[in-house]
Amino acid sequence: MINLKPRRIIIVSSILVVVLCFMVMLLDNLSKNRASKNKIARNNLNNEKIVNQLNNLVSINTLPTKLDTPKEKPFLTCEYEVEVIPTSIKIIDTLTENEELILKPEFIEQVKQRKEELQKPVSGLFDTKLNIKQEDTKVKFIFSIQNISEEDLTFYFSSGQKFDIIITNRSNEEVYRWSQGKGFIAVMIDSELKKDETLFFEEVWDYKDNEGNRLPPGKYCITVELLANLKNNRKISSDELMAVKELVIQ
Repeated sequence: MINLKPRRIIIVSSILVVVLCFMVMLLDNLSKNRASKNKIARNNLNNEKIVNQLNNLVSINTLPTKLDTPKEKPFLTCEYEVEVIPTSIKIIDTLTENEELILKPEFIEQVKQRKEELQKPVSGLFDTKLNIKQEDTKVKFIFSIQNISEEDLTFYFSSGQKFDIIITNRSNEEVYRWSQGKGFIAVMIDSELKKDETLFFEEVWDYKDNEGNRLPPGKYCITVELLANLKNNRKISSDELMAVKELVIQ
């Protein structure tokens, strides 16, 4: 009779070895995956910090993209554009899950300088004028904005409100504001003025304050403000969008 115990022991031992090898491989893969996830988490945190940093400087579009092939890893595309006179720089970084976004210090410095330039008000573009025609029961305000630059200008109004009229008394207290109590459509309105072209506005006021009471006789300051914005996000000097005149109510 053949003794099968040694053979069984060999088979069991082989199975145990295979199981142990499998467990070692599994633990190794788990360890690698954990390390990879930690690296991805660190990179994602770093990328998020950099994107937030850039968002403080320029406008960034972050677009998560799914690839057609399921086996391929998804990636993140970060686009940020910096307008630099006389050209513009556009950088696109495509990142896989385990890649880190790194920006050169020179680029950050260039963006900061450009942002500082954009924040400086631009002058020599517009001239705003105000004319006043008084009658017994009303006042007509005729005001205009003229393109005094050497080129055609494209600008926009961020809502249906294109201007405002503010009236203050001799104590510099506001007694009337044209926009108070009015509703304006929330839509961007584009406009263009060719060189030397003028855009006119006209409003009528009945001498009444914000409470609906007729103002007493005296001297008042009329301020007209145009709410125009340049397309390239440059700020227009407030003096060029404003006209001030004195009004005497008898």
